[in-house]
Amino acid sequence: ELPLKPILFSHQLVAFVYHSNGVHSDSDRSRRWTRDHWSKAWSIVMAGGKIARGAVFGATNAEGTEVIDGKVDHGDLFHTYLRAVGVDSSQSIVADGRELPIADPAAKPIWKVLT
Repeated sequence: ELPLKPILFSHQLVAFVYHSNGVHSDSDRSRRWTRDHWSKAWSIVMAGGKIARGAVFGATNAEGTEVIDGKVDHGDLFHTYLRAVGVDSSQSIVADGRELPIADPAAKPIWKVLT
């Protein structure tokens, strides 16, 4: 078990992003020694901050090539990362006299993984 102090880990976010490179099936011998890049389905493991322990969100098809439940994009992930470390991602900042959103207003946090 890692010696993580709960008070520190509650203010930190660790995220591991995984992209699966799929291998062709045995029945497809015409494309030997090549790999697919299935960019439509990624896995992310998050811990710390306000991430709910043991939370699971989304699903892929049996081959892991397509998202079949809980599709999100980078904007939703960015909102989630910010909320996990205590930043209200719906707020704006003022830079050079212009009000700018902290994160994409069209996106939203993945509330099911946050506490």
